[in-house]
Amino acid sequence: MPENPHCLIAQGSKEPVAFEPASQIGSASGFTVKLRDGGGICSDGDWCTPRDPDLAADLRQVWWSRIMDWGLVPRLREHVLTCARTPLLSDEEIQVLRSDLCSFLKKQGCACSETLASHQPITLDLLKGMQQLWSDTDVGLPDQLALAVPTGVLETIPPSGIWREIKVADRPPDELLVWDEPWPSGLDDPGLLLALVQSDVKDGFAEWLPGGMEEARKRFGRTALLASSAL
Repeated sequence: MPENPHCLIAQGSKEPVAFEPASQIGSASGFTVKLRDGGGICSDGDWCTPRDPDLAADLRQVWWSRIMDWGLVPRLREHVLTCARTPLLSDEEIQVLRSDLCSFLKKQGCACSETLASHQPITLDLLKGMQQLWSDTDVGLPDQLALAVPTGVLETIPPSGIWREIKVADRPPDELLVWDEPWPSGLDDPGLLLALVQSDVKDGFAEWLPGGMEEARKRFGRTALLASSAL
C-alpha cells in the first residue's frame, strides 16, 4: 500500500498514480480556475461532486439493474482481455437501453422517439431530449445533423453554443466549379477504387444508387455535384 493515501495503482502496473482529493481541488461552485476538458467554454473537468439536481437518478437505477442482470462487468472484462472485435452489446440489448432512455425522457416531459431515422447512425430525437433535459448549450445540434452535417462549402457553418462566436468574413462571390475527374484518376486502378468504395458501403458510410447521377441529383440536389467531384 503506498504511503500517500491519495494514490491509486493501475491494474497491471507497479507504479502508483497520485491524485488530489476532492477537498483539495474544490467543488463545482468553488473553482477559481476552471479545468478545461475539451468540451467547450462551458465545460470543465470538475467531476468531484454530483451536479444538482440529480435528474438522471431514475434512469441510473434502471440501467444499474440492466448491468447486473446482464453481467456486463465480467463481460466487459472478458471483452477487453480477449481483444474482442465484436460489439460488447447486442442489437437487442441496445434497443432495450434505447427504450429505457426514451421512456425516461418522456416522463421528464421531453417529446422524443426511439426510431432511428434513415441514413442516421444515432437516434437524434433521444440526443435532443437529453440536451433539453440537461439544458445543453448546443441544443440545436440534432436539428442541424438531421438535415446534414454542415461543411461550410455551400453556406457558413452555424455557430455552436459551446464555442465563442467569431466574426466570419463574407463569403467570396466565386461560383462553385464541378471537377469531373480526380487527380490522379481512380480509373488507373479500378479494382482498388471499387474495393475502397465497397468498404465504405459495407461500413454504412456510403450506398449504391441504382439510378446513378440522376437519382443523386433528385435526392441531394446541388450537393450531389460536390460529392461527385470528391470521388
